[in-house]
Amino acid sequence: MNEIVKFQEIATSAPQILQESQGRVTKAVSFGESLLAKVEQEGMNDSLDEDLNNFQVKAKKTLDLILSKRKPITQMMDSFKKEFTSTEAKLDPKKSDSIYFKIQQKRNNWAQYKLEEQKKREQEALRKQAIQKEKAEVFVQIETALENYFNDYISDYIDQLYKYFNAATLENLAETEKTIKKAVDTYPEEHFNQFKVGITTIYLTKDDKVALKVDVMDGKYGEFKRRYAERVKEAKIDIVSKIPSKKAELEQLAKANAEEVKRLKSEQEKRQQEEAELRAKEKKEAEEKAKAEAEAKQKAAEMQSMFDAEVKEKVTRSGYEINVKHPAGFVLLFQFWFEKEGKNLALDQLARKNLGQMKSFCEKYAHKNEEVIKSPYLEYKEIAKVAARK
Repeated sequence: MNEIVKFQEIATSAPQILQESQGRVTKAVSFGESLLAKVEQEGMNDSLDEDLNNFQVKAKKTLDLILSKRKPITQMMDSFKKEFTSTEAKLDPKKSDSIYFKIQQKRNNWAQYKLEEQKKREQEALRKQAIQKEKAEVFVQIETALENYFNDYISDYIDQLYKYFNAATLENLAETEKTIKKAVDTYPEEHFNQFKVGITTIYLTKDDKVALKVDVMDGKYGEFKRRYAERVKEAKIDIVSKIPSKKAELEQLAKANAEEVKRLKSEQEKRQQEEAELRAKEKKEAEEKAKAEAEAKQKAAEMQSMFDAEVKEKVTRSGYEINVKHPAGFVLLFQFWFEKEGKNLALDQLARKNLGQMKSFCEKYAHKNEEVIKSPYLEYKEIAKVAARK
């Protein structure tokens, strides 16, 4: 309270003291300017030098007098200013010992923790997504390989039936027909169980791949057995239906002359080749259909894995902090800054830049443009800060 009363007393006298000081200074400056004018007119001499010296002595005394009178005022004002600033500092966001700054640090640390946890979740989600994606890919590869394995077997078997039929003669045609009709149309389970496939993976273990193979093959034998029986029966019916024409063809060959035999055999070979090509085409179409169906399953599995891997809670990165791990890192920072900004600045602006400002520019540039300097000398750390919400 006494300080406030004292300040009021001093503040009351301040205008008068200021006015007196201004008057003294005005007189002194006026007298000094007259002395300078005299020097300009007459030039320097010992007498004038003495007058100038006397002026400086008196000017110092006047200044001391002014300072002595205003000092209590300015000291008191400085004291009050210090009280104000020290009081304000307790809530100043920029002061490291203020309560605001300490609370801000707690919030920033929490935001940083949440950001790091989010990164861990995202990395784990990406890892799981990669595993699911590879599972889907391997599943398709196994399923496609199994389908091809089955198709190769049944196609070879049916081709053997047609070759056996095509090789028939008049003498054994009846026996050939009996053999074709008795041809086994049951898919051997032993062949199904002998299926093997080798696939190189990054994430999946050997046990994972075995489990996928079991999953793919589960229930497939019954399906293959049905398809095998249908296709073999269709082939047998088709072959048996050709027996009469085959007999007629063989009888015609037996009666034909050499030239006619040549023509008929050429037509026969051409027809058999076309039939073989048709069967090969049908086999390829079946494989492509199976592959397309497997790939559709893969796409669906990948989409599901992406959905499952999505991180629902998001913490926004507020910037990057660059940790310089080697002096050479500063050279890289300078080069990056100069290329992005420095080369466009005037020389006087360039002269005022320091490494700290260049580092700060690179941090902001990385946050805005997602472009970082890749080097073992520099480490980019994501940071999170929060602001008080109004």
